[in-house]
Amino acid sequence: MSRIPSLFIGDTEIKAGSRVKLSLTSAKLYTDTEMSIPVEVIRAKRQGPTIFISAAIHGDELNGIEIVRRLLASDTFKLTRGTLIAVPMVNVYGMLTQSRYMPDRRDLNRSFPGSSKGSLTGRLANLFLTEIVSKCDYGIDLHTGAIHRSNLPQVRANLADEDTLSLAKAFGVPVLLNANLRDGSLRQAASESGTRILLYEAGEGLRFDEMAVRAGLAGILRVMRGQDMLPAKGIARVSNPLDVDVDTLGASGGSGGVYINNRGTGPLTVTGLTGNGGLALATGGDLDLNGDLQGRSVELAAGGDLTQRGRITGTDRVTVAGNGDVTMVSGAHTQSTGQVYYRAGQTLTVNSLHTTTGLPGGIVTLEARNLRSNATEPGSIRAGQVEARLAKADSERLYEMVDTTNGKARVFLNGRTLGGKIVEDAQFVADLTHPQSALPRVMLNPFEGFQPQTTGQGFQPVAGDNGEWHYNP
Repeated sequence: MSRIPSLFIGDTEIKAGSRVKLSLTSAKLYTDTEMSIPVEVIRAKRQGPTIFISAAIHGDELNGIEIVRRLLASDTFKLTRGTLIAVPMVNVYGMLTQSRYMPDRRDLNRSFPGSSKGSLTGRLANLFLTEIVSKCDYGIDLHTGAIHRSNLPQVRANLADEDTLSLAKAFGVPVLLNANLRDGSLRQAASESGTRILLYEAGEGLRFDEMAVRAGLAGILRVMRGQDMLPAKGIARVSNPLDVDVDTLGASGGSGGVYINNRGTGPLTVTGLTGNGGLALATGGDLDLNGDLQGRSVELAAGGDLTQRGRITGTDRVTVAGNGDVTMVSGAHTQSTGQVYYRAGQTLTVNSLHTTTGLPGGIVTLEARNLRSNATEPGSIRAGQVEARLAKADSERLYEMVDTTNGKARVFLNGRTLGGKIVEDAQFVADLTHPQSALPRVMLNPFEGFQPQTTGQGFQPVAGDNGEWHYNP
């Protein structure tokens, strides 16, 4: 057996069969405060590939931090060969300030390969590239969507490379994107050193998403298993082994999840999907939902238009997104005990959206350029909170869509509160003006010159105690 060479990161030597935590000193802040990148290295006694797992290159992307934490904390994680280098927070500066950027307002993932004598961001990029990335055969970089924009779990990589494509398929997420290399990105810099990179995107910024975390952790384990770095026991197989390229899809039953990625750009019609686990369907073209979908969580994504004619029922969350128009036809219904999220690249037309009412209750989020309704009556949206982000805002139309009778709701339009707890507001006005109200009815008497009033000035009860108070100037 050949001797396994030692691995040096900074001034620290990591020998075969050891597990070492270290701090990789990065550039100082302008206040002369020294910051460091946390690194944990696990080496097996048998020689094999070296892989790095990195998170929080953008400081506001938190899911990756939790993925790395769970990976390292797992009692069943037993490395059989090779080396794992885990970096849970690359951009420590941004993480502390909840910002995507570095203190000098540069994007770290647009600053590679950087320079040891460059800007603050450039020095950190150079340090990470030379001390971590260049010493690895493979890497998985963990990201999320932007703030208030959740991404379906996906892998972006150079799928034209057969080895990289094999890694991406092993990861096993609904969407694989053949993404071009961007100038200054980690993927571009890594490709020049021969390191193959998978970029995992899931969830949104500044929020932990359980589904995104679980999918990312399972994907990492499957990739490492595919490189014979881990035993097969306890690692779930890929749940979406097929790339669907059909016109019509229908399925039922099953105790697990259903995750389907259709790379085709032609129209896809779904007649129905039912399962006790999660349901996720992504297609490159138009998506037409003619039947009902039911699962723990339901996620639909269309590269073109999305039309919903049936019922969607999700226990935890329902997410529906299309790059074109998203349309709920008259009679279509969506229900979840948790959150409901609808996004359209152009016009969003909704019908019936129900989640938990009352405060605190479920959240309905609507995002589009234009918002319309196919509901025959007002109040078709029932929720504890409604958040709308619209390019063309119409507060009156949004207000009409929200149900004010079966619960108390907060309504936000582009970050601005509309009415607060609108039921409470409406009830207060009703109590104030109704003749049978327990509150005194306020009567404003007309001003009649400067004649003295026998009942005195200000609020005075009238004789007979009929519940009315009169104001005399």
